[in-house]
Amino acid sequence: MANTHLSALAMFVITIALTVSLLRAYFKRLVSYIRNRIQLRRYPENIPRGTFGLPLLGESLQFIASYRSHTSPDAFINERRSRYGRVFTTHLFGKPTVMSMDAEVNRFILNNDGRLFVPDYPSSIQQLMGKWTILMLEGSLHKRLHGLLATFFKSDDLKEHLLPYIEAFVQQQMDTWNVNTTIYVEEETKRMSFKLVAKVLLGLDPGQTVETLQAECHNYVAGAMSLPINLPGTTFHSSLRSRSRIAELTRQIMNDRETRARELGPCVQLKLHMDMLGALMEDRKAASAIKQQVEEPQPSNNIIDDMENEVGPFDCKRRMTGRRPRSKLAENSDAQNGSMTEEIITDNIVSFFFPSEDSVGMLMTLSVKYISESPRALQQLREENINFLEKYKGERLTWRHYFMELTFTQKVLNETLRLANITKGVIRKSLVDVHVKDFVIPKGWATFVFFRGVHLDEAIYEDAQIFNPWRWEEKVLSSHYTPFGGGPRLCAGIDISRLMAVVFLHHLVTRYEWEMSEVDSLTQFPFLKLAKKLPINILRAYNNDR
Repeated sequence: MANTHLSALAMFVITIALTVSLLRAYFKRLVSYIRNRIQLRRYPENIPRGTFGLPLLGESLQFIASYRSHTSPDAFINERRSRYGRVFTTHLFGKPTVMSMDAEVNRFILNNDGRLFVPDYPSSIQQLMGKWTILMLEGSLHKRLHGLLATFFKSDDLKEHLLPYIEAFVQQQMDTWNVNTTIYVEEETKRMSFKLVAKVLLGLDPGQTVETLQAECHNYVAGAMSLPINLPGTTFHSSLRSRSRIAELTRQIMNDRETRARELGPCVQLKLHMDMLGALMEDRKAASAIKQQVEEPQPSNNIIDDMENEVGPFDCKRRMTGRRPRSKLAENSDAQNGSMTEEIITDNIVSFFFPSEDSVGMLMTLSVKYISESPRALQQLREENINFLEKYKGERLTWRHYFMELTFTQKVLNETLRLANITKGVIRKSLVDVHVKDFVIPKGWATFVFFRGVHLDEAIYEDAQIFNPWRWEEKVLSSHYTPFGGGPRLCAGIDISRLMAVVFLHHLVTRYEWEMSEVDSLTQFPFLKLAKKLPINILRAYNNDR
């Protein structure tokens, strides 16, 4: 009986809390809607044409319904583009929004990130990503962090280090494929790509930890477009718990590495970990050393004090021990001053799992879908890779071989990225009234830089809805092709993603022949997915041993 009363009381409290949260959200939207309506009167001629749709709801339901469709995902966009042009006003997810499918306007917005625009994402994504993630940071700290990560991910040494692991991840997974069986490509590629992600971010090798981590990441990403209500039983609450567990694993690995460094002492040069966590920790270590030199106490007249500060050649360990734990306040202060704190490192490792959980795997999956539907492209792809295999048989391959020699394979990936639009676009918020072309984007409004609208524009790409890798034999303007974003926030992991996809396609077409077991279709919201996970039947297998 007591347990029944407690359960009823708990449900009552949760219901009240949920009601209050919804009422607060409704009131905020109401105030925002009224304010935006008033703001519209200030710019009656210069704001892009469009409509706010229904009071409070805006046009969010129409947008979501369109992109949940298997048959006409671009109906919402196409209708408004034909009525208002490539730049139009709408109201999405509680905010007045300027949606741009104009390549030049998009380039202007991306290149002015941090000056005229800042990132602007739904509250659920902001909370899941973390306060210090590079995706949300602005100013000097963002510039420093992006520079550090871009240098790390573009490093030739990193690509050379990862190539044997990528080869192993791909071949080990393919070794489980048998002739006359059906495999689900989306599931297989995500297993391969997640092993790479875990290796790149945390230096983890395949095993139970990585499998558990993948399950947590899947749950973590699930809350991206949910209502940001942190109550037991909600999707958002479950996602936050998974985020906490991923963060705890990151801190544990970080502490293990720091403990080992303290045990060995600063006189021993530890081998640098070739992963993102290692790069961030090394940056923090270097910055700490510089700060320590600057703050080194000056010689005093007190002989005892001088002896306390002195460290001899056999005392390397002493300086590392007895370190007081940093308070949250101190960590926050350091972060504000641009120092690489534990929280900054953790937030960025965790947030990088967010896009990585799907993006590389979907690139590989969709490339299989498109070449399976284009026999001519598959034949040329197979011929190029068989010739490549025979040319370098018995030789040790480097990442340059894959990038420089497999030119048609690169065209297949370019076309897959253009047609699939794994990242549909990015959202920014204007810091001031922004004048671009003949438009004004009011201060505080969201701007949806819609890559998909440019990539599928018939005025830019002939037969834009058709998979045609040969179109990449001609140069394409950079503003017309932005699958990885652009400007100061250009995705740092481009090269690693492409390397994984090239290696995968190489082994696929030289080891197997297959056929689609049934037609599969794409859903676009909230993330790109295949309805049936792309089932294929393995017809023949070949030995492509080097």
